[in-house]
Amino acid sequence: MACGTTFVLLLTGAYTASSGAAWACPTWPLCGDKYVPTGWSLVDIHVLHRWLVMLAFAAIVWLVVTAIRDAGIGAPLTLVALAALGFTLIETLVGAANIWLELADWVRISHLGIATLVWGCLVTAAVLNARALARQHQA
Repeated sequence: MACGTTFVLLLTGAYTASSGAAWACPTWPLCGDKYVPTGWSLVDIHVLHRWLVMLAFAAIVWLVVTAIRDAGIGAPLTLVALAALGFTLIETLVGAANIWLELADWVRISHLGIATLVWGCLVTAAVLNARALARQHQA
């Protein structure tokens, strides 16, 4: 769930940047008077990206909770899930800084780099989980 939601978030982020929608919302956390996407305008694209941030964040929190419950606090899966959560929090603040600093190049580059770290953690978590499930089936 966390991988899938985050992958869609990455796609909408790429579309937000390439379509010009990054400039559509000059405020954060809200987008002016727009709260939910109602069409396919540049503002709607940007608002959709922000909603997907919240869904991905919730999915990553759920990943952390289930990793702690199932694998334990010190397990590699849990540590990777916690790293994904930490990077997601940082990523959210850097995304806000994109708005606050009017899409400064260094912030945009940081946003892409940290998104890559989040994705890498989630792929690693998926691999660790698949290995754990395979070991359970062999036992």
